[in-house]
Amino acid sequence: SILGSNPNELMTFDVAQKLIDRVAETYPKLIEDLIPERIELGTLVQVLQNLLEERVPLRDMRTILETLAKETGGIKDPQILTARVRPQIGRLILQSVVNPGDTLPVLTLDPALEQLFADLVSRSDDPSQIALEPELAEQLFEEVKARASEAEENEGAAVLVVSPTIRPWISKTLRRAVEDLTVLAYTEIPNDQQIRGLASVTIDKNRDEAESTNNYENDR
Repeated sequence: SILGSNPNELMTFDVAQKLIDRVAETYPKLIEDLIPERIELGTLVQVLQNLLEERVPLRDMRTILETLAKETGGIKDPQILTARVRPQIGRLILQSVVNPGDTLPVLTLDPALEQLFADLVSRSDDPSQIALEPELAEQLFEEVKARASEAEENEGAAVLVVSPTIRPWISKTLRRAVEDLTVLAYTEIPNDQQIRGLASVTIDKNRDEAESTNNYENDR
């Protein structure tokens, strides 16, 4: 494998080019039409880094590149492009958490909590700058840790399923506190994949105790 430990950090222009060259050997027209006409190499590198950061394998580079070829029309944001790619490689993402043919055990968010987060994300021009009120964040982390620990002990993996709107933000937010949690959007789960609900993450907070600030102010 080209990549080793900390793969998102090791994904460079040179490594990405090697992966592209492998696909080009079999599908030269795909690469010719895609890079750099439809997507710049730097943007592709960021998309691949985003995938690797959440432990998504790059074994199906052809599908990743084909999806980008279809979805790039005017889109330059690597985060948006990553979100477009992930549903197309849903089976690949699931391979690390469930065996083929097995039922996928999942955690969900309490509907009121998910709506709160969806409102925060939809109101923010830059979701990466959203910060939760500290007490709310602490309760969220504790509850998710508890439910994820139970899932790992009883099922072998902890998977949280949320709406596509909040998936990138909640995944990044929770990754700091719950290292082995896999966060999926429901659109990333193949239609024929059986799922079983384990628990709903619930916290005793309300809308008024969440706020959106920038990370700089929050860190202060």
